[in-house]
Amino acid sequence: MYCNDPMSARQAMCFHLDPQISSSLAFVQYPQTFHNVSKNDIYNTPMRTYINLFEGRKGFGPSDAFLASIYRNQKQIFIENEAASNTLIEEATVVASCTYEEHTKWGKQIGFLYKSVVEDVLTGMVMHCKGWISLYYNPSRPAFLGTGTTNLNASLIQTTRWYSGFLQISFSKFCPLVYQPFQMSILQTMAYLYLLFLPFTSFLVLCHSTIPQLCLFNGIKLYPKASEPWFAIFVIVYLSSPVQHLIETLFITGGSRKLFWNEQRISYFTRSTSNLFACLAFLKNLIGMKEIEFSLTDKSSNDDDEINRYQMDIYNFDVDRKFLLILTTIVILNATSLAVGITRVIIEKTYNEWFTQIFLSLFITVLNYPLLEGMTIRKDKGGIPVPITLFSISFVICLYYARTLVL
Repeated sequence: MYCNDPMSARQAMCFHLDPQISSSLAFVQYPQTFHNVSKNDIYNTPMRTYINLFEGRKGFGPSDAFLASIYRNQKQIFIENEAASNTLIEEATVVASCTYEEHTKWGKQIGFLYKSVVEDVLTGMVMHCKGWISLYYNPSRPAFLGTGTTNLNASLIQTTRWYSGFLQISFSKFCPLVYQPFQMSILQTMAYLYLLFLPFTSFLVLCHSTIPQLCLFNGIKLYPKASEPWFAIFVIVYLSSPVQHLIETLFITGGSRKLFWNEQRISYFTRSTSNLFACLAFLKNLIGMKEIEFSLTDKSSNDDDEINRYQMDIYNFDVDRKFLLILTTIVILNATSLAVGITRVIIEKTYNEWFTQIFLSLFITVLNYPLLEGMTIRKDKGGIPVPITLFSISFVICLYYARTLVL
């Protein structure tokens, strides 16, 4: 992350010096923007925002002549800096060691609160709980620009860390339900609670992706017939969230239908994998097995093939196996369930009883089509390894034969 507008500090101070709000204003927040995000961003959708491309930034390029001219024209500055380089290195070493924070109020009353791996969320929330307010300012020129992840593995590791940090806050004294709960508005409290308890949606998504499908294998009907009036309730509940998301993407943020679909897919990926492993990491931390680690993600890639795949909206499935096994197992299970459901419709010559379960299998299969493509068609480095595919198929077969014991 780097400053893209030297006037950003001055802009923020204009709000802090406003006599009407200065006494209660904690901080001014700028949107998080990235300089390397593609148009139909397939990985960083939870942080999506407008990205303005400044073509002038590419004007100099990797020009050796330009770099040499800097030293020639600013030679005196370089000489002065060389004389003070040893002192700067010593001071930088002290700062990097963070020993100056020991036995001080840093991390408690000064700076960020070190009670969670998402210290920025915790610090801002505690300020709001204490009655402070904040302002969101989105200028035409992005104040700060960062580098977003361009591969699926880094994205899933990053979100796992965030969600485990959310759970740390949820089950601490800083939970908005118990920590000065009446300082924030009800809507703001609800927004924080939605964010902090979001990891638990993993269990809902996994149940949604497996139980109706296994019931379809076993001939168990879970939903009303498509011709019954009660069926409309399921349709409204199921479509309300994606329809709202589609409206926001197309008409509020100016995105495309493809971007909406990509956001739906990455949301499904994270909720079925990152959320689950965040819950497991928090559980291990709770019983004292392992501390939650601040896992760093490498956001800068030197792999031209990986960057090209990202720009072409092609997923890179060179991912940690624990993530990949869950995703491939789910898509194989749903594809198989879809085939079983269609067979039942052909044999029984009726679709009313099985419509919802077949539709769920169809939706999840289509949503995760890139996984099927990675297992069957793609042979490049970003495809899914054959052993992962075989293991997932074997696991689905075991589920098929064990379905009578489970259901």
